Parts: sequence; C-alpha cells; structure tokens
Amino acid sequence: MAENQQERDQVKNELLHTLNQMDEWMRQLPDRDRYFLELNTQIRQTIMVLYQVATLKASAIAVTHQQTQNLNLQFEPWLEQFNQGKPERQRWQLELAFLAGFIEKVAAAQSFNELDYTFLRIEDMGKKIAGQASFDKSLSAEQYQQLIQLLALTSREGQLFSYKNQELDLSYQLLFLMANNQRYVQQLAKQISYYSQQVNRLIDTELSAATQSVAQASRLTLGLSL
Repeated sequence: MAENQQERDQVKNELLHTLNQMDEWMRQLPDRDRYFLELNTQIRQTIMVLYQVATLKASAIAVTHQQTQNLNLQFEPWLEQFNQGKPERQRWQLELAFLAGFIEKVAAAQSFNELDYTFLRIEDMGKKIAGQASFDKSLSAEQYQQLIQLLALTSREGQLFSYKNQELDLSYQLLFLMANNQRYVQQLAKQISYYSQQVNRLIDTELSAATQSVAQASRLTLGLSL
C-alpha cells in the first residue's frame, strides 16, 4: 500500500530489522527451536517477494496511466473536430466520444472479469464505428485509416490491455503472497505464545521454589534465635 518507492523501502527495512531482532532473541534461548527459525526465514523471503511484486505493480500502474493519457491525447483531435462541426453529427462520431470515456473505465478495472467486459464493449463499439465511418463521405481515406489505427489501440491487441492485464496479475500475486504471509505470521504468533507460556510456567515454578526457600530460611532463623 506504500505510495512511493521510498516508503516501500522504509517499510521493508523496518520489517527485516524486526525479524533480525527476533532471530537474535531466539538464538539466546537454550532450547532453540528449528521451527521458529524456519518461520522467520519464510516470512523474510515472502517479504522480499512482496517487495519486488509491489514495485513491479507500481511500475505497471504508472505505465497503464501513461497509456491511458496517450490514448486520450489521440482522441482529442477527433473530439475537437466533432465539436466544431455541424450540430447533426453522425452516429459513429457520437459513439467514438462514448468510447473515449470507456478508456478511463479500463484504467479503473479491479478484476479480470471487469477488464474483459470493458474491452468487449470497447471492441463492439469499435466495430460499429469502423463500419459506419466507412460510409461517411466527409472522411478522407487517410482520416479513415487513422481512425482504424486508433480503434486498434483500444482493442485487446493494443498495449493498454496488455499493461492493465499485467497490473491485475500482479495485484492477484500480491493478495496471494499476503495471505501466505498472514498464515506464517499467525503460526509465528502461536509459537511465541507457546514460548511465553513456557517462560511463565518456569517463572511460576521458580517463584514457588523461592517462596519455599524464604519460608524455610525464616524458620531456621527463628530456630537459631531461640
């Protein structure tokens, strides 16, 4: 969830520092448990993979945003041309303006299903626009080819779909890694609880023995005094 690379680095370093401290604490115990050390290692490795995947996802989000901006820039001349044209714009021109709005919906997709559905709508609109524009006598052959190229960029063959698909894939990887790490942390918490209970029992035993020793010493002192 870090907003930038600096914050991501800081969190990662703090987590590794905490794990190092726990490892040092564990090494001082006489009955050093191998399971605890393995959990520590697993969490450490998962943190590093999480860090790498989160960094890749941040990069993918930035590229997706850039692709969206580039497509918006390519739509602008067409939309400006239509706004300055006749009031009775053709149907394909209106649908092209509607399609431009769907590009923002692609960037906001949160699942593969949502992404596929959005691109199905975009590609369906693109086919209708291309078919209707082919009968528009006001378009030159060059303008028509430019329109077809723009529609191709908004399809699943374009880079926007590829980058957004990669971004979602990394998001699912993060969720999977987080779930795994949570299980490791829960197991670690149980292990710590187990050691805490052992220490508490040891303390109770030592306190009881100390109390008995003090009581015995008090009786001996009283006997000597008498």
